[in-house]
Amino acid sequence: MMQNPPRNGQEAIDHFSIHHERIDTVLLDVVMPGMSTQEILKTIKKMRPGTRVLLASGLSIDEIEKDLIKESDGFLSKPFIMSDLSHAIARNPKKSYLKSGIDEGTVVLTAS
Repeated sequence: MMQNPPRNGQEAIDHFSIHHERIDTVLLDVVMPGMSTQEILKTIKKMRPGTRVLLASGLSIDEIEKDLIKESDGFLSKPFIMSDLSHAIARNPKKSYLKSGIDEGTVVLTAS
């Protein structure tokens, strides 16, 4: 875990561009200031295609753009506990369909 996580989208991209060879999983809040989450996600995947990008949000999954969830490698509903995050990481790339309305292949986790 990072001690000082990026405060906005550009900081996230800057950090990833410097350290991308050491990062295999990104936990990305759905609402990031300064840049769209979709733009951040696409930039990360372009820099290092195998990077796992998990989305997290306090919003319900029904309030989040479906295409954004499809492009990600999973979704965690806040609040979540570390075991939820561990399970999301362990499940990838074998994603499971857990909620109707979301295409097969998307991991959807909610707080325990």
